[in-house]
Amino acid sequence: MHKDIIKWILLVVFLLLATFIFAETAVRLCGHYDVDGDFFVRGFRVYPYHLPAHSLKEKIDRYLAAGDSVLEYDSILGWAPRPNSRSQDGKYFYNDSAIRVASSESLTPKSPQNDVLRIAIFGDSFTLGDNPFQDTWGYHLEEELRKSGINAEVLNFGVGGYGMDQAFLRWKETGYAYAPNIVIFGLQLENMNRNANVVRAIYFKNTGIPFSKPRFILEGDKLKLINSPTVSPHELPRILNDFNSWQFSKYEYWFEPKKYQKNVLFHSKLAAFVYSVINDRVRKRKARTEYLASLSLKIVLAFKEDVEKSGGRFYVVYLPGRQELRLLSKGKKFPTTAFLKEIEKSMPLIHPEERFFEEMKKSDLKSIIPGHYSARANKIIANAIADYILKQEAE
Repeated sequence: MHKDIIKWILLVVFLLLATFIFAETAVRLCGHYDVDGDFFVRGFRVYPYHLPAHSLKEKIDRYLAAGDSVLEYDSILGWAPRPNSRSQDGKYFYNDSAIRVASSESLTPKSPQNDVLRIAIFGDSFTLGDNPFQDTWGYHLEEELRKSGINAEVLNFGVGGYGMDQAFLRWKETGYAYAPNIVIFGLQLENMNRNANVVRAIYFKNTGIPFSKPRFILEGDKLKLINSPTVSPHELPRILNDFNSWQFSKYEYWFEPKKYQKNVLFHSKLAAFVYSVINDRVRKRKARTEYLASLSLKIVLAFKEDVEKSGGRFYVVYLPGRQELRLLSKGKKFPTTAFLKEIEKSMPLIHPEERFFEEMKKSDLKSIIPGHYSARANKIIANAIADYILKQEAE
């Protein structure tokens, strides 16, 4: 009897060990290392992380060698469209004012004509548009207003990868000079995370934007701008190689030292993978904290105040993502619902959700928002804004 128990124990131990070895081997075979030393399993990044000094240097070297990229380093904004540039695929044109336009011949005078309602739009790539110019919501907005008898002109100051902070600074640095009657900020909730980011590649490792950005911090009840001027591309790899010594490293919200620390447990890629998956899911649930909401609200309020001081009207349009619309269509809330309510207390917030719900009855949501907005989604946004402006103009 005693020998049988020992045999069963040994068998169980053997099976557990064999299972572990098999699983460990499978994880290693499915995974790969990148140039920074990070281990990935089917695209999932496994602990311990490594700062992207090598991959960032490669991207910066390519940027410096090319000399004609659509986005260029900017000491105030982090990055900005290169004036008089065109993307390689011919989708994007920027004029001499670095405003997105239909063609390179389109010019934008600083002062609008007397009979023109000039509207300037700011935000990230959802405002810029990941489509041909004629499919962006800025273009559709101009068309809808003109059809309704308003001689409108929409200037697109959107920039890919921007946080709310950069959109605000682009207004102060560039947009203000064009004296718009109305400024519309495209509110994409993921951008709350970007507001607490300093080095773009730390927040989004696979980014094609190899720059740092300015960010605001809260000092008491006031905003203070740091990393301004931003680090030059030449200096950034060196900073990442000794990140903890950099004066602004403590303000990089998305640098979590524990994820970069070596651990005996991580010698097993299986254990590291399982630990990373569990921890990452917990982190995602906690990512949008009260601090991010408070910081973001301060930035948008400062944006509004600055626009109104210039004599313009400030509107915010909510640009919902696919997951947000899924939850909203089922009557559910998401972590940043409270933030939207706070925005709405302080300024006009244009809601396109009901229009999306109507479209969702006819089409699959993924076809409406495959990643960035489709032309249909952009038209929904434009119509919601146009209706709001027409109502305001009629009063």
